[in-house]
Amino acid sequence: MQLRASFTLAVVSAFVATHSVSADWLQFRGPDRAGISSETGITHDWKESPP
Repeated sequence: MQLRASFTLAVVSAFVATHSVSADWLQFRGPDRAGISSETGITHDWKESPP
């Protein structure tokens, strides 16, 4: 019984992990594969304003 529960947990965990990808970045490094985000208002000076 414990083996069956462990196997079920492993399968569910693998399924959830593979489907938890953000909808905006369906490919590695973004939609254009350039690694560039179109977000604005990002702080460049983290010492002054940490995230």
